[in-house]
Amino acid sequence: MPDKCPKFLSALIFSALAVTAIIFSCLAVASCEFIKYTDPAADAPDGATLTAGLFKFEVADMGECVTYSESEVESLTLMEKTAMVCGFLAPCIGILGLALATLELFLCDRCCVGCIVSVLFAFATIAQSLTFMFLRSDSFCSVTSCTVGAGGIYSIVAVSVLCVTGCTLGCIPKSEPLLTRGKGGD
Repeated sequence: MPDKCPKFLSALIFSALAVTAIIFSCLAVASCEFIKYTDPAADAPDGATLTAGLFKFEVADMGECVTYSESEVESLTLMEKTAMVCGFLAPCIGILGLALATLELFLCDRCCVGCIVSVLFAFATIAQSLTFMFLRSDSFCSVTSCTVGAGGIYSIVAVSVLCVTGCTLGCIPKSEPLLTRGKGGD
């Protein structure tokens, strides 16, 4: 029994990392401040600094975030649309990986589940990384340069933690499923 506690603790650390990564990924997607750019059409001498997120942008006159309209989404470039899709996919893939790892921890002891979960977190890391394509946005950054906003920082943290989470899974000792412990010949 003494060796089962560290295995469970390792699984708990993995779960905490995975949940943290998913939260930061969701924050990046929900942010209105993925990039900051200068609006040259503004009345200010140097223009007004505005923000845009993957799914929302700041309206200059109102100073509030609104979701892109259908026509605005259609006018976005393929790179911007790819960033949006990847921003949506990254937390979804992370949730799937966490669910599969949790299922393995409690119910089953199948071969290669750890590898599948690691691959899922690798895909989530790649998807989250592809959200940075938004920094090359023609819609917002064609006239002026864009800088990383709060949503971009969340995305950097999400990429880092997703990567660490996927790598950590390879270091966690495999344990007997919790709901089947003590059954059988023990």
